[in-house]
Amino acid sequence: MINAHLESFKVYAGSTLLFTASNFTTNKLYNFEQCLMSSTNNQYTLELLHSGGDSWDSISSLTVFGKYGNAVFRNIMSFPNKETYTISLYYGIEKDALWKMSSGSVSTGWTAYSFSESAWMEASLGSVTTIMSGTQYFRKQFVGLANMAAYDVRLY
Repeated sequence: MINAHLESFKVYAGSTLLFTASNFTTNKLYNFEQCLMSSTNNQYTLELLHSGGDSWDSISSLTVFGKYGNAVFRNIMSFPNKETYTISLYYGIEKDALWKMSSGSVSTGWTAYSFSESAWMEASLGSVTTIMSGTQYFRKQFVGLANMAAYDVRLY
């Protein structure tokens, strides 16, 4: 059977086309793994495409995962022919980043941006080998991006 209404998507960095998914048809799961060249702030334009003049089938969706396996985009195409989205693969804090850590009591104002944690020890989360008891405090400064909706920080 030939499906005359093919679905696809494209990824751009600015005006440079980085990736085009081959046309795909309904009722089949497709997985694409693609390394993208770095762009300004790791932000990209995603185009959802449909050649049939209507939207994707209601069970069709596209999910984009970041380098740590987190979903950064999930959507279905609901408008005819083309939809465009800006997605970000920027991580303000990398998984293996160094943090500042203190145990026990801390000074008032330790959550303030201007607080000096120079007396705190450096730690990479998950790699501290010293056994500590009591409350542990962690600090990490990072640069956020304008127009980002949220940051998700998970500590285990």
